[in-house]
Amino acid sequence: MNFQSLNEKFGISLRETTSACMDSNGFVWIASKMGILRVVEDDYRIYQLPYESPDVVFVKLHYANDTLYVYSNNGQIFVYNAVQDRFDLLLHVGKEIDSRFLMVYNVEVDRKGRLWLSSAQGLIMCDGSEITELSKFGNTSYLTLDDNQLWVATDTSLIAFDVYGSGAGNVVLNWDNGLGVSKLFFDSDGVLWLGTDGRGLFRMNQKQDALLSVPAFPHKPVLTMEMASDSLLFVGVDGQGIWEVNPYSMEILNVHMEDPDNSRSLRGNGVYDIFNDGRGRVWVCTFTGGASYFVQLPSSVQHFEHHVNESNSLVNNDVNDILEDSRANLWLGTNNGISRWLKSENRWQSFYHSNNEEAHVFLSLCEDAQGNIWAGTYGGGVFLIDGKSGREIAHYPLQSSKSGYHNSYIYDIFLDSKDRIWLVGVRGNVLCYDFETGNFIDFGNHPVNVIRELPSGDMLLGCSYGVSVLNQETKNVNILLNGYLVQDVLVQDSIFWLCTVGDGLVRFDSSSKTTQSFSTDMGLPSAFVNSILVYEDSFWLGTENGLCKFDPLTYKVETFPAIDALSRLSYNRKSHAAFKNGELAFGSNGGMVVFNPSGLLPNVASGRIFIQDITVSGRSVRDGFIPDLHLPVDSLNRLKLRHFHSTLSIEMVPLGAVYSPRFSWKLEGFDEDWHRPEANRILYYSNLPTGEYQLKLRMYDNSMSEIIDERVFVIQKSPPFWETWWFLLTVAVVLASAFIFVMRYYMGLLRQLHSEQKIRFFANTAHDMRTSLTLISAPVKELEQEEGLSEKGKYYLSLARSQINRLVGVVTQLMDFQKADIDKEQLLLQRLDISGLVNQRVLMFSSYAQSNELSLILEAPEEALFAVVDEGMFIKIVDNLLSNAIKYSLPGGKVWLRLHPQNNKFVLEVEDRGIGIAKEARAQLFREFYRGQNAINSRVVGSGIGLLMTQKYVKLHGGSIEWKSEENKGSIFRVVLPADLIASSDIIGGSVSAEISPHVVEPPQASDHKKDFTVLVVEDNVEMQEFIKTALQDRFEVHVANDGLSAWEMVEKELPDLIVSDVMMPGRDGFELCSLIKSTYETAHIPVFLLTALSGEGEHLRGLGLGADDYITKPFDVSLLAEKIFSIINNRRLVAERFLKDSVERPDNNLFPNDHNDKFLKRAIEVVNEQIGNVAFNKELFASEMNVSGSLLYKKIKSLTDQSPSDFIRLVRLSKSVELLESGAYSITEVSELCGFTSVSYFSTVFKKHYGKTPSEALPR
Repeated sequence: MNFQSLNEKFGISLRETTSACMDSNGFVWIASKMGILRVVEDDYRIYQLPYESPDVVFVKLHYANDTLYVYSNNGQIFVYNAVQDRFDLLLHVGKEIDSRFLMVYNVEVDRKGRLWLSSAQGLIMCDGSEITELSKFGNTSYLTLDDNQLWVATDTSLIAFDVYGSGAGNVVLNWDNGLGVSKLFFDSDGVLWLGTDGRGLFRMNQKQDALLSVPAFPHKPVLTMEMASDSLLFVGVDGQGIWEVNPYSMEILNVHMEDPDNSRSLRGNGVYDIFNDGRGRVWVCTFTGGASYFVQLPSSVQHFEHHVNESNSLVNNDVNDILEDSRANLWLGTNNGISRWLKSENRWQSFYHSNNEEAHVFLSLCEDAQGNIWAGTYGGGVFLIDGKSGREIAHYPLQSSKSGYHNSYIYDIFLDSKDRIWLVGVRGNVLCYDFETGNFIDFGNHPVNVIRELPSGDMLLGCSYGVSVLNQETKNVNILLNGYLVQDVLVQDSIFWLCTVGDGLVRFDSSSKTTQSFSTDMGLPSAFVNSILVYEDSFWLGTENGLCKFDPLTYKVETFPAIDALSRLSYNRKSHAAFKNGELAFGSNGGMVVFNPSGLLPNVASGRIFIQDITVSGRSVRDGFIPDLHLPVDSLNRLKLRHFHSTLSIEMVPLGAVYSPRFSWKLEGFDEDWHRPEANRILYYSNLPTGEYQLKLRMYDNSMSEIIDERVFVIQKSPPFWETWWFLLTVAVVLASAFIFVMRYYMGLLRQLHSEQKIRFFANTAHDMRTSLTLISAPVKELEQEEGLSEKGKYYLSLARSQINRLVGVVTQLMDFQKADIDKEQLLLQRLDISGLVNQRVLMFSSYAQSNELSLILEAPEEALFAVVDEGMFIKIVDNLLSNAIKYSLPGGKVWLRLHPQNNKFVLEVEDRGIGIAKEARAQLFREFYRGQNAINSRVVGSGIGLLMTQKYVKLHGGSIEWKSEENKGSIFRVVLPADLIASSDIIGGSVSAEISPHVVEPPQASDHKKDFTVLVVEDNVEMQEFIKTALQDRFEVHVANDGLSAWEMVEKELPDLIVSDVMMPGRDGFELCSLIKSTYETAHIPVFLLTALSGEGEHLRGLGLGADDYITKPFDVSLLAEKIFSIINNRRLVAERFLKDSVERPDNNLFPNDHNDKFLKRAIEVVNEQIGNVAFNKELFASEMNVSGSLLYKKIKSLTDQSPSDFIRLVRLSKSVELLESGAYSITEVSELCGFTSVSYFSTVFKKHYGKTPSEALPR
C-alpha cells in the first residue's frame, strides 16, 4: 500500500485524528480535537469547534440523516450548520446531567433523530433536549445500530434493543470475566465482529451464541474495523497498524505498519479509524501521523517503487528507460544505476549503484542482436553489459581513441534494421557502431534526444530544435521542422507524432509539411509530453502530469484520475516499453508503472459544482448580507445586489469522481463568450452594471472532452433609487405637473387677458348698444300707444319691445361684469333686513314664474333677519339664481327659495326641478361666456356670465357658493354669507344682475280664408317659430314643429308643399332632416329651406349638397322668405308642365335632378303607356299599379307635374295620340280607340282644348 499523507499533501499539521466519514455531497471529514478537516480531491478546509468546556481528550464524527455530528469525550455534541458553514453546539450532555467527569465512548443516531451514547455512566438517550439515563446497565463500552436493533456492549454482556418497537432489550451474550469490548462492527454479510481492549479480535458464530477468536491476533486495543472488499477486512489496532483479515477464514493476510525507510508507508501505528469511501480510496486516521489515504489499485495496474534498505526492490524511483530483453527480464535505467527484475524469480538486481564512484545516471537502454545490453549514461558514456550474467563487457567513455567514440551523454540508443546500434545525445555526436569493424561511425554533432529509422532507411532525429532527417550515405542532415523541442517520436509512414516540451503532442505530415498541435486545451493533462507508445489503435502518452490515452482518429483524450499511479506521477522522457504479454510500462519520477491497457475500464467522470462561498464587496453572503438566509450557499440560485456592491466573487469546489477539473463560466448580458476553461476555482466580477444576469457555470473533466456539470445562477443588481422606474416616473410626473401648472398658470393669465379684452370690447359695444336701444325703445313704446293698430301690428310692436328689454338686460350684465372684473365695483355695506329683501325679489319674479307655468315658493323666517351686505350686489345674486331657476325649469314645475340663519352666517338656497347641469359642463360652470349644451338646446337665451358674476359677488362678501345637480332632475344652489361682514378690498368676486322678466306676447290669429299651399316651419326657439308662422299664415297654411323628430312625423303625415327648417336643433338637426326627406321616396319632391346662423361657405355647401332648395342665413327678411316660398312653388308648376311634356315625348331623358323623383315620373309614364288602350284605366288602377296610396299618388303627381292623376293620364293619352296621328297610319277613330278615349267626340273635344286644333288638322297633308 502507498499511503498519501494529508499533512504532506496540503502542507498542514493535524495530528491525533480519530474519525473519518463522508457526507452526501461527497466531502470527506476528518476529526481532530485541533479542528475538523474537510477534504475533497485537492481542496481542504479546517473548521474549529466552539467548545463550551476545553477539557477535551478526543472528538469523533458521526453522519446520519443527512446531518454531520461531532461529539467529544466529555459529552459536547456539535452539529454542522450548512447554512453558515460552521459547527454549532447542539448539546452538552455532561453539563445537562451534571456529570463533570462524564466519559463518552461513541454515539449513534437512529432514524428518529435520537442520539444514543455509550458512556462510563451507562447508556444515555437524547431526544431533543430531553435526556434519559439508563444507568442500570453500568459501563457501556460501545454500541452500534443495525437495522432496527441497537447493540450495546457492557462489562458483562451484549444486549440488543428494539429501538423502533417496544424498546425492550435482549441479552445476546454474557461474559463474566469482563471482555472489555472496544468496537462492534457488522461486516458485509451482517456478521458481528467484536474488538477488545487487549483480548484480541472475535467474530460471532452463525447461531449468535458464541464468539470465535481470530488466531494469532495481537492482544492490543482494537479501535476500528472496515471492509476493504467483500473478502477483506481491515482492522485498526492501537500501536500495531492495520491488519488485513479474511472475514471467512479469519486468516491474517497482511499487516501494514509505519516504515521509517518508506515514505509511502502508514504514518503512525496508532490507527483510530479506517473509512472506505466507496470510490477506491481508504482513509486512515492515526494518532501520531494524522490522516492519510491509499488507493486500491485495480488488478491490472502495478506500481514498482524503491524501498529504503530493501535490496529486493527498485534501486531508484527515477526510471529513465525500460527494456524487456529477449529473456523476458526487465532492465530499468535510473538516476542511480541499473535495476534488473528477474520476473520468473521475482528478484531484483542492481548495477552501478554500490558506491559513488560507480553510480551513474542511466538515460537509455537497448539490446543488440547478440542479446547484450547497451546502457547510455549522462556524462559517463555507454556501457556494454552481458545480458545474461550482467557483467560489464565494455565501457566507452568520452575519449576512446581506438574506437572513434565521441559522446558521453547518451540520450537514446536504437537498433536499426541492419542490427546496427545508434547512439545520440544533446551534447555529442551522432554515432553508429559497426559490429564488423568494432568501430563507431561519426555523423557529426547534433543535439538529438531521440532517433528512429524511417521506411526509406534514413534516420529521423528528434532534436532540441525540431525534426531532421539523416542520410546514411551522404551523412547530410535535412531539417524538416523547426521550433519544437522533441522528447520522443512515433513514426507512422509519413506522419510523425512528436512529444514536445510546452507544445503538447504535435502531428507532423512530412509530405505536406503541415502540423497540428494537441495540448491542454484539447484535454491533455499537460503541455509537456515526454513519451509515446502505441497500443492497438490508441496512443499512450506520458506527461509531466500523469498518463493519458489518445485516439489519433477522433482526437479524444481519456485520463484516469481515480488511479493515483496513472494520474499523479510525472513520466520521464522516452521511458516506456511494450511487453510481450501485452502490458505497457512507463517510467516516472515515482518508479515504474506497469498496466494492462485492456484491463483499464474507461473513466466515467461524474460530479457536480459545489458553491463554497459567495463574496459581495469583500463580505460573505453568510455574514448578514442576506438577513433571512435559510438555505446553504450551495442551494442558492438567485442573488440580489444593491447598486453600491462593486465586486462579486464565487468560490467553486468540484465534487465527485473527477480529478483536476477545469471551470468555465459566462455571465450572460455581460460576457460576450465563455471564459477559457481553467483550474481557477474563484470567479470574479467588478463594476457590474445594473440589471439581471444569468451566470452559467461549467465543470469539465481534466481532458476537457466532457462537460461534467452545469449550473445557472441568477444575479440581479438593482439600480440606485434615482435610476429606478418609480423614481424616474415620479420625477417625470413632478416635472410634468410643474410644466402643466406653469402652462395652466400661463394660459390662465392669457385667458384672463383675453377675457378682459373681450369684456372691454363687449362693454364698449354694450355702451353703444345701450344708446341705440334707448333710441329704439322710446319710439316703439310710443307706437304701441297709437290707436288703430291691427292685431298683427300690435303683436309685432310687443315682440320688438320684449326683445329690446332683453337686450337691455344683457347689456347691463356686460357692463356690471366689467365693473366687477376690473375691481371698480366696491362693497357698499349696510345693515339690511335680508328676509324682507328676499321677499320683495320673490314678488318681483312671481309674474315671470306664472308666465312659465311655474310655482315660486319662498321659505324664509317671518321675523326680520339682519345682515351687513351690499344691497345691489345681493339683489343681483338673488335675481340671477331665481332667473336661472325659472328659465331652465319645465312648465308645471316648482322653484324654491329658502333663507335661514346659521351661526354667524345666513344661507340662501334656490332649488328647481328643471333641466339640471350636464356632467361634461360641471367643470366649466363658473367660466365666463360658458353655457352647457342642454342649456343651449333648451332654447332659452342667455349670456353665459351670470353664474360667474354671482360667484364673484359672493366671494366679494367673503362667502361661498355650493351646488349640486343632476341632469333632467334639477339643481340646488346654496349661498352662505356672513351676517356681520367687515369689508376687505383683497377679495375678488362678481355676479349677475337679474334679467328683466320678459313680457309675454300673444301672437295674432291667422285669417280664415283657404290657402293653396301648406308650409311646415321647424324651429326650436318658440318665439322665432311664432314669428315665422305669423309672417306666413296670411298666404300659406302653416304647420309648426319644435325639432327634427316631430317634424319628420308631420312630414310623413301631412306631406306639406314646402318645409322651412332651422339647422341647429336638439335631437335631429336640420341637416339630418333635409337628408332624410330628400332620400325618402315619398317625400323627395318636397322643397326644403334651411335657416341658420352659420354663415360659413362650408355650411352652405353642405346644406345644398344634401338637396336643400335654398339656404337662408339669420337674420333674414320675412317678406323675402314668403316671396321665395311662393316663387319656388309656382316655378315648380311651370317647370312641371315642361317636364311633363318632355317626359311624355322623350321619356329616356333625365327629368329631375333628384333620382327618386325622376324614377317615379318615368314609372308613372310607363304605367299609363302600358294601359293606354284601356278605357277603364282610372286613377284607382293607376295608384294600384304604382303600389302607392291614392292620396300619395295625388300629392306626388301634383307636386311634380301640377296635374291630378286623371289629368296626367289624359295628358299622356293626348301625347300618344299626336304621335299616332302624325304617323298617318291610323284614322281619327282608330287613334281614339288606341289611346283609350271613350268616344271620338270626346277625343276631339279634349284634343282641341289642349292643342288648340282638331285631330283632323293634326293629320299629315
